[in-house]
Amino acid sequence: MRTFLICSGERLNHIALPRWIALFSTLAEMVVFRETHAQKRRIQCELKRIGLLRFLDGPAFRLRYPAFLAHTIRKSLLRNLG
Repeated sequence: MRTFLICSGERLNHIALPRWIALFSTLAEMVVFRETHAQKRRIQCELKRIGLLRFLDGPAFRLRYPAFLAHTIRKSLLRNLG
């Protein structure tokens, strides 16, 4: 199994997580993002307001739509309109 890891720039995340994933999977790609203090505060406020599950729904949709849904929707629109 190949795994794609997206993590924050904290030391534990970009050193320990890849090693842990290597125990049961092949790490195919890793993206490390750095956040400013203002971004961290905004994310914390949003998590407190709507909860973890609803918060993760936004990024999940942003990843899923271009990968899986955009082509299907475009094809359906062309078939129905053209």
